[in-house]
Amino acid sequence: MRKDRIAEWLLESVTTRQRAASTVGDLRESAAARGEAWFWLSVLGTAASLSRRGVADDPRGMLGLAFRGLLLAFLMQICLVFVTSAAVLAYKLLTSQTSSMGVVAGSLPFWNRSAWLCAEFFVGRWMAHRAPGRELAAWLTLAILQFLLMLALLLVTGSRESANWSGILLMTISCCLGALSVRRTSIHA
Repeated sequence: MRKDRIAEWLLESVTTRQRAASTVGDLRESAAARGEAWFWLSVLGTAASLSRRGVADDPRGMLGLAFRGLLLAFLMQICLVFVTSAAVLAYKLLTSQTSSMGVVAGSLPFWNRSAWLCAEFFVGRWMAHRAPGRELAAWLTLAILQFLLMLALLLVTGSRESANWSGILLMTISCCLGALSVRRTSIHA
């Protein structure tokens, strides 16, 4: 069944292929009496539990890796923002579009956000390579750390405008995709 394959794919992100297939089979048997909504909630709960267990097995190691990932993301974002800003400005100046400097300033946020997302993707990959078998646990720790830092910033500044929740969500998704890309290649290798 196609829906079962999607559930297996989700669970394969946090455990072995055999265990994922077995778990989905067990959940599917119980879903006959409990319903489809129960099945999907159970699949998501199992995935979350297995990810949390990866953090609980080595909390200090995961927290240390998350702090290093946060620092790497920060440094990469600064470098990429500088490079993209310089490239956009150089392009506009070299193509004699000095009269449209407002357009340059308007296009910088797009390139800077793109640079942030790329940095987060590569940080997800970097962290996943340093936590084999616990790739998503490392990502989960970083996501929680980023959320807590954003919450602390919000509390310190007292300004709701200082919190960019949609930006944090996009960066978290990008980082997760990076970790998943390593998880997929290590499973299929």
